[in-house]
Amino acid sequence: MNIKELEEKIKDCNKRYYDGEEPISDLEYDKLIAELRALDPHNALLDTVIDEVNDIKGFEKRKLPITMGTLKKCQNEKQIFEEFKKRGNSNYILEHKIDGNGQLLCCDDGSLEDVISRGNAEDGFVMTDNFKKIPYRSKTDTIVLPNGENFDGHIRGEVYMSNEIFEKKYSKLMKNPRAAAAGIMKRLDGNGCEDLSFIAYDVFNDYFADKTEKEKLLFLKDNGFAIPAFKEVSSPEEMVEWRKEVTALRDKLPYPIDGIVAKSQEVDYEDLMRVTPMKNFAIKFDLDYAISKIIDIEWSFKGSMLSPVAIIEPVELCGTTVSRASLHNVNIMEELGVEIGKLAMIVRRGEVIPHIEKCLN
Repeated sequence: MNIKELEEKIKDCNKRYYDGEEPISDLEYDKLIAELRALDPHNALLDTVIDEVNDIKGFEKRKLPITMGTLKKCQNEKQIFEEFKKRGNSNYILEHKIDGNGQLLCCDDGSLEDVISRGNAEDGFVMTDNFKKIPYRSKTDTIVLPNGENFDGHIRGEVYMSNEIFEKKYSKLMKNPRAAAAGIMKRLDGNGCEDLSFIAYDVFNDYFADKTEKEKLLFLKDNGFAIPAFKEVSSPEEMVEWRKEVTALRDKLPYPIDGIVAKSQEVDYEDLMRVTPMKNFAIKFDLDYAISKIIDIEWSFKGSMLSPVAIIEPVELCGTTVSRASLHNVNIMEELGVEIGKLAMIVRRGEVIPHIEKCLN
């Protein structure tokens, strides 16, 4: 593809991703970004490769009070060492990277006033009514800073659907927990928002300007917000080791994750306001897909719905031998063009049961 074609492909994927679809795998998307970066390193789209939508019907569009950017990704150990060396920092905090829908909480005098979706990092959509239906905090009292003052500022986090809820109620209707959460948040009546959860990971308030990222997380926890698991490290070797540990535990976590976030401990709000912060980066997992042949289709009823499962030639995936893959429902199966004898991409990205992403022939 030429530069123009790559730009259009990336923009289309971003829009469809925001709409709750997953047109291509994360690996394929990363390859598109890498190809564009190689052809045109200074392309403006590389700094804004996030969701670009013009409208979500029924929701007010609003300019974000702060930038909600995206992080540069490291895919392997070599890149982790390179990024660590490039940034010149020695103290980092690593966090689980939640695979959900980014939201910004706007607070005044210790109370939640509005919630705005991430949108295109400059403009988002007001999701306040739906968000307030989510059990997003374990406390009901005022949000208070460590110095005793009521909190004025912004809290950034992710709305997500737990793997358990997805398997119980939505696995036959939607492709994965992220798509389910995105679809539910856009319902005008907010139906299903009670099945969602929220995890907070960043705070914007002058009090923290000379503090650490860890202090931000502890503030959130003390005020009743769920926070991601985290670890303090001071070397790239420790980053690599924790990546291995998290990968091994990934399927046992209550929330879906798609990597790890590495943050410099020293808070730098100027850097965080960049579309692509320079001091922080994301660490992706090892490849979470495999290619196998479909050898049979197994049918069963789950409640009143007919549920297809693909029987595949056994293949190693994320340290486990896989011989079955979900097809979700008949409609999705038809869209994928599933047939016995075809090769298929089997994906396991936080879901308990691997699923077929697409057929290859």
